[in-house]
Amino acid sequence: MLTSTALALLLAHPSHAADAGAATPSLPAMSSSSAMPAAQGASATGSGPAGAAANDSHGDSHGALTLDALMHAFAQRKSGEARFTELKYLSNLKGPVESSGTLAFRAPDHFEQQTLKPRPQSLVVDGDTVTMSRDGRQRVVSLSQYPEIGTLVDSIRGTLTGDRASLERSYKLTLDGTTDAWHLTLTPADASLAKNIDHIVVSGGVDASGHAQIRTIETFQTGGDRSVMTIEPSQT
Repeated sequence: MLTSTALALLLAHPSHAADAGAATPSLPAMSSSSAMPAAQGASATGSGPAGAAANDSHGDSHGALTLDALMHAFAQRKSGEARFTELKYLSNLKGPVESSGTLAFRAPDHFEQQTLKPRPQSLVVDGDTVTMSRDGRQRVVSLSQYPEIGTLVDSIRGTLTGDRASLERSYKLTLDGTTDAWHLTLTPADASLAKNIDHIVVSGGVDASGHAQIRTIETFQTGGDRSVMTIEPSQT
């Protein structure tokens, strides 16, 4: 989710530099539900944070959704699996860079991203430990060594587990839309994040069982680069 930036920061370390032009894995972002509908009409431009900030009441019978209600819906599922396709729009390239693979989440702090195309690579976040594997090489780091990355990971955990307090330590949250189609904008309040990330838009819906489902995640970086991740149900 938030996060090609996160991996770019890690991979910038001389001991594990990214290959030129290669797609790098981004920290996982997925629904806390294992039954996630495909995204419809993902935005390709993004216009920055929009909509009124949610209040503390629950959603009403007409489909309006509040931030507390959305966080509660995220907290209902403890694990999930999905397929993803990510398009990265980089200022130095004419067209988008596409990658795809699978995602998995297990509360409270385990994430996996297995990228299958254009080349196999994996990223596993387990507690404070991040393990990256590619081309037969593996690197293991502690999030405590990279405070900026730790903040991003905490944001992912905060979203998927419905921890509003954790999210609001680093972001200003703005929610608009309805239970069928909501949009949560995260604008960095943390100065270290704001250097790289302009804002993030997480979009999805709430299903009939009351579970939040993420359909797309759009990350807009300060330099103009952006990524759009589309999330679909895993085939069973």
